Amino acid sequence: MPKLTGVSHHTIHAHPEHCVNQVATRLVASSEIVAVFNEERFPYHHDSGQTLLKRSPDGGRSWLESSRTIVLPWTETTGNWDCGFCELADGTWLVNLTVTGFFKRGIRAEQPSWSARPLTAEWGDWTWAYKLQGWLGTFVVKSTDRGQSWSQPIPVNVRPLKHGGCRLGCWQLPSGAILMGLYGRIRGYGEEGEGESTRSALMRSDDNGENWEYYSTLAYDPAGIIDYEEPALVRLRDGRLVCAMRTHVNPSGDAKNLVVTVSEDDGFSWTPPRWTRSSRSGTAGTSWCTDTVARPTVSGAWSQRTASPGT
Repeated sequence: MPKLTGVSHHTIHAHPEHCVNQVATRLVASSEIVAVFNEERFPYHHDSGQTLLKRSPDGGRSWLESSRTIVLPWTETTGNWDCGFCELADGTWLVNLTVTGFFKRGIRAEQPSWSARPLTAEWGDWTWAYKLQGWLGTFVVKSTDRGQSWSQPIPVNVRPLKHGGCRLGCWQLPSGAILMGLYGRIRGYGEEGEGESTRSALMRSDDNGENWEYYSTLAYDPAGIIDYEEPALVRLRDGRLVCAMRTHVNPSGDAKNLVVTVSEDDGFSWTPPRWTRSSRSGTAGTSWCTDTVARPTVSGAWSQRTASPGT
């Protein structure tokens, strides 16, 4: 594996009290880099925050505070996380994200929760959220004015999945079809249980993101052992689609290396997943960077969860 040199570090966004995480970036036609990310309500990862957007005019070295917009705000009863970004051929900006809810009890508790947090003056007693909080659906929002305003959330039809979360942005094919990678389950409403492993799949929209439908399965283990999660798509110059996925094994939940699968028919069928040498232990999340103009190269980035974590 080649060793990167000349690496510099630049802050996209920081908040004095809230955790900021799950960033996804994409180069747009104006040569700016657009970043979408999650701002949590709390100083730790909770998947109940809101999606923000910022732009960089200089390749990621600086990020315009004046460009910061809230794509979809949190409310008292809902939040959102795991956002992704895509600029469509007509210039529309499309952000896909997952909406969550059920933070508090509907019935007055008769005893304390087994969880000690979240419990804050701002949001009150959310200590039951560790049992109650759930996925409400995957949605897209669109902007035709470069992020100054956003449409109402558009629901993504993930059926037959009962749970289908996104992690990164969509890709638009030359035909105009938009592909969105999801991961979820058919029998269960959450990410675990029922003895069913998580599958990765593609949703497709042929009308600029207004309506969606299940298109194909990226990877699935019918034996219920391997979870395939957080699919990361990229389209190569020769038209092939490549997808990398995070993996776990059941019943331990131990994280394994990334797998990669390839499609030569615009995403309808996929090769069996192949293990990569991404690390000697678990990896989490992948994003792709392509240079299809100057050089036919693809670069991938992922995080490594070990005693010495890194990217």
